[in-house]
Amino acid sequence: MTAAASGGQTATLLPPLRPRADQAQQWLAHRNPIPFLEAAALVRGEHQRDGARRDEVAFDLRTWAFGSSDHQTMQLARVPLAGRETSPPLILRDLAFGQLCQRIGTPPAYIRELPLKLQVACMNWGLAQVPQNALLRLAGDEVRP
Repeated sequence: MTAAASGGQTATLLPPLRPRADQAQQWLAHRNPIPFLEAAALVRGEHQRDGARRDEVAFDLRTWAFGSSDHQTMQLARVPLAGRETSPPLILRDLAFGQLCQRIGTPPAYIRELPLKLQVACMNWGLAQVPQNALLRLAGDEVRP
């Protein structure tokens, strides 16, 4: 998609950012039930593949920014403030993006289709409007639901 600028120049709009896919749900239909310990081992294996779990409290979402370091993946990052520890951006999974949109009052389906710069502007405007806390549930460096 291109837009004409004054002076005959054209500007190319960057494609929308995309959230990371959620952890795959896998349902297996067994003719015979599998033993409990075997089922537990399957669950533990999926859990390990998904990444280490931890929670991070975002005490004020106005101090977080929505964007992307790779121009492809939706991410949240702490705004670098004086005296505040910085950390790498956190990748948003699909359901986590939808929950964030609900929290700030934006329709996720609409935001998903906007060009990158408009996505970033709309999400950051929404984050900056109301002081509110959030619990970020992480798997590795990804925000999960």
